[in-house]
Amino acid sequence: MKLLYAFRFFPVLLIESKRLVPSRFSALNVGPIIFVRPGHATMPLIEHELQHARQMYRTCFGMALLYGLSKRWRMRYEAEAYRAQWEAAGSDSGVLDQLANFLASDYRLGIPQDAARTAILTARSSR
Repeated sequence: MKLLYAFRFFPVLLIESKRLVPSRFSALNVGPIIFVRPGHATMPLIEHELQHARQMYRTCFGMALLYGLSKRWRMRYEAEAYRAQWEAAGSDSGVLDQLANFLASDYRLGIPQDAARTAILTARSSR
């Protein structure tokens, strides 16, 4: 376990776990808790999940409802998180293409990869 902070003040707990992360993901955010598969805790991935924690705090935990009910909000939140992850990885174009592929294919958004790439590039950055 490790304690991190969103906005330098709000606590976020990082826990490594094989069982609590769905098999298709390397990490999962549940409010102020980040679950990450052992061996996958890279700084870019942690930054992605920290962005979700920031979103939860920023919306007084309303993010979970919006994320679950709206494709538009789910895309916005994931694009912001992938933007933070991409920046933490050094803004490499190959990484951007990989993240755009994840965004286009893993979140039931029904968007092509080029639209996902544009969403990441134009997303708000809060790192």
